[in-house]
Amino acid sequence: MSLYTGNGQPRHDDEAVDPTEQRIRQENVSFHERLLDLGIRHRWHDYGPGSHTWP
Repeated sequence: MSLYTGNGQPRHDDEAVDPTEQRIRQENVSFHERLLDLGIRHRWHDYGPGSHTWP
């Protein structure tokens, strides 16, 4: 299982902050931490700036 998440911050000057992505990231972090607690192997990739907004 692989989990990828961005933090909702813009990568380019023409993008806006994406509050939806910020909320989803928090859910992904919680899920990742729970998997760690349960000893379930997974790949975690928190790639930083990025959102689902289009310029």
